[in-house]
Amino acid sequence: MSFLVFILSITVAVAVKNNSDPGYDILKFMEQFQANLRDPINLSEELICNCSYSGCDTEIVRFLGSTYTGLCRSTSGICYKRLLPDRSIILSCLSKDASPDLHCRVKQPMNDGSMMQCCWNYSFCNGALDLNLVNDYSSVRFHSILLFIRFLCSLFSIIEAVMYIVKSSVNTLFDYRDIKSS
Repeated sequence: MSFLVFILSITVAVAVKNNSDPGYDILKFMEQFQANLRDPINLSEELICNCSYSGCDTEIVRFLGSTYTGLCRSTSGICYKRLLPDRSIILSCLSKDASPDLHCRVKQPMNDGSMMQCCWNYSFCNGALDLNLVNDYSSVRFHSILLFIRFLCSLFSIIEAVMYIVKSSVNTLFDYRDIKSS
């Protein structure tokens, strides 16, 4: 009996959580289009996220109309915000089939110099993520300084190698003269 009460309380908690999510009503309404969706709606996992690039809102606009432009459905329950090196911002959803090596629990730099952070606590959470302070380190000036330091390290390594070669040659020359004179 206690097991049944436990299961019932978890079910109620999930239902309350979903009903209080701002995207829940959109997902609930989209359930009527299940047959035409690429992936079926999973109310316990999915979120509605802000999205800012062309075509990201195709699925929602197709079924709900242009009033819902700028919204996407996250089948993984993860929204993200990405700050590009040119300071432009991309908001979007991660789908279930997103790269498995993409872990975005923290702000993380990407290979292209952008900064990315994810959220999964409620729909539209990616609009509130702040990446500005972190991205100061990926500025052009910072990268220029790093390149200059690498150049100096390489230059000193080359100079040290040349000095070693010259020193070895001079020592060999003097050793050869000593052998010849004796």
